[in-house]
Amino acid sequence: MFGTHPHVIESVKWVKGKEGNQTLVAYSLGNFLNGQSTGNESNDLLGRIDFQLVKKPTGVHVQNVKWRSMVNHYELANPYNKHSKTKFKVKLLNDYTDKEIQKHGRRYINGMNMTKKRLRDITQSVIDPQFLDDKSF
Repeated sequence: MFGTHPHVIESVKWVKGKEGNQTLVAYSLGNFLNGQSTGNESNDLLGRIDFQLVKKPTGVHVQNVKWRSMVNHYELANPYNKHSKTKFKVKLLNDYTDKEIQKHGRRYINGMNMTKKRLRDITQSVIDPQFLDDKSF
């Protein structure tokens, strides 16, 4: 199950069913491509789940579940006008460069800490380590 409503990433968990089955639940993958003016850097962090489906005699099983943090990137055509958003794209945080993050429109908002380290820290505080690896952020 995958959720998206809260505008930020939320935890990923295995939930045990009444029959003992395990269901993977990602409570929120965050905002996808958006130009939200409210919130903070958490609103430009989203996620993707990579996994394998393995067919067994007992049914199909989900294995090797890994989180991939992504960034909703946009720039401001005019840094003094927060409504001048342009050049929207979504990129894996692992591939997001320091040069790109320096151009992110959210960096022009007072008090924002739009850095790769900050996005990595948010990911690590929300997503259980069992779902993280060197490609997660």
